[in-house]
Amino acid sequence: MRLLQENEYEKSLELSQYAFQYTLSKEEKIQRINKLNDHQVWGIFDGEQLASKLHILSHSVFIEEEEIQMGGIAGVATWPEYRRSGHVNELLLHSLKEMRKCGQLVSYLHPFKVSFYRKYGWELIADQKKYKVKKEDLIPFNQATGFVKRVYIPKDIELINHIYELYTKQYNGMLKRSQNWWLSFAEDKSTHYVVWFNSKNDPTGYLMYSVKDGKMNVEEFISIEIEGTKALWNFICQHDSMIEEMEMVVPANDLLAYLLHNPRIEQIVHPYFMGRIVDVERFLSKYPLKKVEKSLFIHLYDAQAEWNNGTYLIKDGNITFYQPQSQGSRCTTPPKRGVHLTIQSLTCALMGYKKVSELAKLGQIHGSKEELTQLEEMITKKDTTFMDFF
Repeated sequence: MRLLQENEYEKSLELSQYAFQYTLSKEEKIQRINKLNDHQVWGIFDGEQLASKLHILSHSVFIEEEEIQMGGIAGVATWPEYRRSGHVNELLLHSLKEMRKCGQLVSYLHPFKVSFYRKYGWELIADQKKYKVKKEDLIPFNQATGFVKRVYIPKDIELINHIYELYTKQYNGMLKRSQNWWLSFAEDKSTHYVVWFNSKNDPTGYLMYSVKDGKMNVEEFISIEIEGTKALWNFICQHDSMIEEMEMVVPANDLLAYLLHNPRIEQIVHPYFMGRIVDVERFLSKYPLKKVEKSLFIHLYDAQAEWNNGTYLIKDGNITFYQPQSQGSRCTTPPKRGVHLTIQSLTCALMGYKKVSELAKLGQIHGSKEELTQLEEMITKKDTTFMDFF
């Protein structure tokens, strides 16, 4: 196992095209190779033959408005003649060590199969909702204040990103987008952007959308204020002479449908991205735990990242880590009382995907009622969402 060199990126692309069943043009290959310079591509080789690979992307995400380094897992693939040889297992375990070494405290991925990645400590952290609206239901609200203006990438990246980062404060888990990340959207020339300015001339909403063959696809509907929500919806309704239907992707807790003249539009909610905490002790040191009167012990089990195994004492907002004796305990043996859970459940709770009380009902977290309530009071009240893809 080793990192691929730049002159081996063609091998990575060849495997990706085969495994994920797509074909790149010569120009697209050049673009992909340039992007791979920002990845760590780990491969397992059989002589000179690349047998399996995994990409680690370096990003950061906002959790409780803290910027946390994140390692994105992507491009996991194996040639069929090397399948069931344990390669992906080796690559995933190695990726956890690499991400920890690089200070990436959390990791995200888009699963081909949820149950597979759960075995390695990843858990669902974000759902996605899609609205499907027929032309006859594109009924505008009463005239909203402010105005809508068409903008362009790359010229207006700073403006759009400003609105995006305001929006991220409502949620946990959203990506901090770099200029290059925004530029990647501009590769699709069919995508349009409009920004809404409120009555004070402040930009607080935008749409990212495309229109083709009588259908409008809204990839991002971002608004900080209700007037902006109404104004952007009205802008969509202005396309009623051009389209027969509109599809829009939104966070799972989006409330727009409730406001519509016909709220009984088609709504589809499905699990989207998975995540896991890579280094629990360092993650907890950055996570703004709310102070409560009593101390709390958290007993954590992580089957794949043994450095996380042990007990964490939370007292006055401070963390003390008790490692198992076999790893050379730094402290005395902690008591057995406290909350018992796995890395999947801890990630899920701290990110805000599920409440502690919900996970307890599902048998995913164990402890006394008082201790479970205490943990729930310490952590986020925000929902998790993720709007990107890799």
